[in-house]
Amino acid sequence: MWKVRLDVMTLGNANPDSLEDVDIVSSGGPAHGYYRRLVLKDNVLIGAVLINRIEQGGILRALIENRVPLDLTPSALLSPSFNFSRLLP
Repeated sequence: MWKVRLDVMTLGNANPDSLEDVDIVSSGGPAHGYYRRLVLKDNVLIGAVLINRIEQGGILRALIENRVPLDLTPSALLSPSFNFSRLLP
């Protein structure tokens, strides 16, 4: 029997009731072995779902908790190379 391990992290409002005022970007999927979904409202990250690539979870959590306005594109946040230094001026 195979055992499958999934690392899962959900942050903030990852599944908003209304999709009218939010932008949702995602990457990955079953064929890729990972999934990442970010929920933004007015260029502020409000939620995230990370499956198997959760390395930046702490940074994303801090962005949500501090309601940091983002000058980055959502695709930059989804990148595996994203780190805190990308947020510095």
